[in-house]
Amino acid sequence: MAKKIYFLIPGWSGNSPHQNFSLLREHLEEIPGIKVEIAEYLEVSGKFAKFRSKKSVEEYADKVKKDLERVKNENPGIPIVAVGHSLGGLILRQLYFWGYRFEEMILAATPSKGFSRKFLLLAPLAYICKVKIFFQIMPGSKFLESLGECPKEAICLWGSDDLVVPCLSAVPTKMGQGILIPGCDHGLFPHKKEKIAHSAIPVLVEREKRKALPVFFIHFCPSYPHVLHIGS
Repeated sequence: MAKKIYFLIPGWSGNSPHQNFSLLREHLEEIPGIKVEIAEYLEVSGKFAKFRSKKSVEEYADKVKKDLERVKNENPGIPIVAVGHSLGGLILRQLYFWGYRFEEMILAATPSKGFSRKFLLLAPLAYICKVKIFFQIMPGSKFLESLGECPKEAICLWGSDDLVVPCLSAVPTKMGQGILIPGCDHGLFPHKKEKIAHSAIPVLVEREKRKALPVFFIHFCPSYPHVLHIGS
């Protein structure tokens, strides 16, 4: 029987090989008592999924909410750790805004302050394709402002080499803890085993195994020296 559930919300690419959490799920479920559930919310897949996505963040969050309710009903009383990657992190923040609470709330490469400004060049194409999400997660959007301050209990992860959601966007004004992963890009949860060492996978797995969270100091994780924890 599961003692804890990890509820994973993928990013804008959905269940593509690059963001399907397959390796993270494999490693987490090797820990006794851990069960992993992966939310599905995008109605499109394949090439150019981003520009074929028509719904808003709130609409996608509503779909994830139904999935979350199913998981909660099937596993009454079992604590849930929610992990949102990229757009999935904003969906998680929307769920929090609606009143949902979790044992832990982990935002991975989440554009709390918007995506990289270089993507603003794609605005005309996004307008033509009627991609609501694009304008909701652009820097300075009304949607991002509507979410308010990031929950103080949120744990934020980001890669030092992320060109999609740079550090200044992934790190909100307030947060419970920040975990910087040197040498990692936007793909914090790779599907190729050779990339695991420099990713967020060992971070989450080690945290769960240790049951200890460094909060008031900076240190290097002994098992994975490339991972830097920043507490606040």
